[in-house]
Amino acid sequence: MKTHQENTDEIEIDLLEIGNVLLHKAGLILLLGVVFAVMGFIGTKVFISPQYMSTTKMVVLTKENNGNITNSDLQASSSLTRDYAEVIQSRTVIERVIENLGLDTSYDELLGHITVSIPEDTRIITISVTDQSPREAAKIADEIRDIS
Repeated sequence: MKTHQENTDEIEIDLLEIGNVLLHKAGLILLLGVVFAVMGFIGTKVFISPQYMSTTKMVVLTKENNGNITNSDLQASSSLTRDYAEVIQSRTVIERVIENLGLDTSYDELLGHITVSIPEDTRIITISVTDQSPREAAKIADEIRDIS
């Protein structure tokens, strides 16, 4: 029959002693905090450029809005929304945007800055463009909307 021995080792922690050590090192702790904060600030200013996002939305309808929209018009519009989202990202539309705005970029580069999404169960297409310039992002998003 085995006997069960309990481990009765105790560790005593003196909180006052830990507080005194931290108090004596407070200057060093504060200095390191300031140094790391300054390094982080400089690093973000020098190495990270800001990115701005501009978003525009479109509603897809199959008829001109003359006040007489039927249920079948709405259903047809819902099925066309995905097709229009693909057309927006097509080479024809993107290259026309590049040409109209005189951008110095390629199709693949500009396409990498564009996000087209369709919220579920809607006829709305959301076009978002990310760029280093907020005005440029807005111009590109608006031009994509106008062309498509």
